[in-house]
Amino acid sequence: PFRLKRQAQENAAEAFHFTPSQIPCGERHRSRMYTFSSAIVTVVTFAALAAASLSEPDLRLELANALTLENADITGGALDLLQRGAVQVSSHRSSCRGLCRAAAPGSPTFYFLHIAKTSGTSLDEDIRNRKPNILPGGVGYFHRELCFDDIVSNLSSSGGDQLFTILREPRSHVYSMFKQCATSEWAERVVPDADKQLMVNFSTWIRHFGGESLDEPPASWLLDGNCYHPLNMQTRALTCPQGQADSISHPWHLNMQGGVPFAPLDVALQNLEKFSFVGIADHYQESVCLLYSKTLGSLPPACNCQDEAWSSFGMRHERHVETRQEDMLSPFEVEILDTFTRSDTELYKAALTRFHEEVRTAETKHGVKILCNDAL
Repeated sequence: PFRLKRQAQENAAEAFHFTPSQIPCGERHRSRMYTFSSAIVTVVTFAALAAASLSEPDLRLELANALTLENADITGGALDLLQRGAVQVSSHRSSCRGLCRAAAPGSPTFYFLHIAKTSGTSLDEDIRNRKPNILPGGVGYFHRELCFDDIVSNLSSSGGDQLFTILREPRSHVYSMFKQCATSEWAERVVPDADKQLMVNFSTWIRHFGGESLDEPPASWLLDGNCYHPLNMQTRALTCPQGQADSISHPWHLNMQGGVPFAPLDVALQNLEKFSFVGIADHYQESVCLLYSKTLGSLPPACNCQDEAWSSFGMRHERHVETRQEDMLSPFEVEILDTFTRSDTELYKAALTRFHEEVRTAETKHGVKILCNDAL
């Protein structure tokens, strides 16, 4: 069917890291591919159905190059690369998922626990593409949306591997979830038609979970329309148990234990301390600068917020919330929002306190000002 072929084209283009000059694209999450020969469509369809769990950047680049060759040269070489497991298909915008770069012998691997809608894709793109490089030469890099226990299980027993993540102010995080579930092409594909009525607007969506009384939530409040459930997602990501990430208990969805959602705040706070870096999406540029300080021990000129070079940073991060959404909600709907993010709010406060302390330490170390605007 044409729609499946179109979806295959879009997914494969994102997985192969095509640039806009190679394939015309629209805005993020709305990639379009306008011209494909029949031979390329065949290869792309195979690629979109590939199910490799790991990505090898050199092979992926080789595959991308293969797809730009003349038609007669495409099929054999590209399919050979598919069979070698070169492709990690992504349903979102261009991103590397899994082991993006293997570590050199004796070097550590940096593991990025990506929590959905916290600017994780932007940070992944910066880690892989920003100049100067954020990660030291020779280190490995792993990036994926996983439960905490799943990603920790990948760490080397010999030590040296590093964990990092990025968190977001909970109210804006929930609104970003809604926008993704209500307006993205990804959601158009995964949200059942019967559930799309829940996402007409933010008020309707949040009331689906909170009902008319928080003392008696509706029976349907556990259901998320196969998209995101807003109940303390960041806390859930740091506490959901190993082996759940590829099932219905993915961090996007509730993990139920004993008939109730499982997301203990005390465990999340303990696990937060195990990360060598915790960024703040609401201070995105400052977070990247802090990561530079931690990984390289130095800062590029664009990390001095008192210098005009600050504006040359070249922001990849997109701010999806332009207004205070709580201003458009009823008091009860704001209560739902805050109740559903109670643990995330405490987790975020702890992360923000740590972030401020580490930024001040970095400022003293490098003799520059990194955080000029402390307002969120």
